[in-house]
Order: sequence, then C-alpha cells, then structure tokens
Amino acid sequence: MVTFDDIDQVLESDDGKLLGWFELSEDGKTFVAAKAVIAGDSVVVTAANIAQSRFVRMGWNERALPNLRDKNGWPVFAFSAKEAK
Repeated sequence: MVTFDDIDQVLESDDGKLLGWFELSEDGKTFVAAKAVIAGDSVVVTAANIAQSRFVRMGWNERALPNLRDKNGWPVFAFSAKEAK
C-alpha cells in the first residue's frame, strides 16, 4: 500500500481507466508491472508473481504517462520508494 501526504481530495484516475505505470520488486533491481487500485488517499499495488514486495515505483520510464491525480486535478508525479522500516 502506498500512502500520500497532502492529498486535498481523494485520488482518482484522470482518464477514467485503470491506473498505469506501477511496478513492484522484491530486491529493488528487478521490477514487474503491477495492478494498482485507489483506496481513498492510498493506492494498493499488487503483482501475482511478487511474493513479498519491498519496493514500489510509478512512472519510472521515460515513456510513462501516469494517470493518477487528486480530485483537484493535481497530478501524482513519478516516484520510487522502498518499504518503511
């Protein structure tokens, strides 16, 4: 689960489609495409072939056009993160 600070309104897809450009990794080196679902001001990210995800990223490709924003229209910019300890 990815949580976001300073979200004024709930998150949404800016084009009404499924969220894109999310990836998960167990080791921080090999990433696989993941499914992402909005849950209020968080996003639940899963991938069937990742047993224990420790790293998540979104839009980490020069061709990426992420479609995640808040209801005010502010986009969520590309990011890469590892699990909190």
